[in-house]
Amino acid sequence: MREFSKEEQDEINGFVTALQEEYTEIDDKIADLMDKVQEVNEKIQRYNNTLKNVRDFRDGHVQRMRDYHADKSETWQNGDEGDAYSTWVDEWEGASFNALELLETPEIDNEEHGSVLDELPLSP
Repeated sequence: MREFSKEEQDEINGFVTALQEEYTEIDDKIADLMDKVQEVNEKIQRYNNTLKNVRDFRDGHVQRMRDYHADKSETWQNGDEGDAYSTWVDEWEGASFNALELLETPEIDNEEHGSVLDELPLSP
């Protein structure tokens, strides 16, 4: 084969056009998705701020609970009521309120294959 025929050149041009149009559509959808990711990340940040308030609330109250326990007699602390109280404090202190991870923005290969195909020589 010495060069591509007219029909093959038309087919290549059709591929180039299709790839470029479809890539543009993908690029538009990625931009829309990035906007959504940003919206979700803003909601996650608000949620994480509330979680911080919950942790601060918990930590302050756990300290008050520990102080209350420490102010009681050693007999009370080592008795059933003191043990139950310690267990209650431990449950509050051990509750997990870890922040949510922000979403990562999606990425795709920036190579436009239509341009690559379009730039290939059609003959030697």
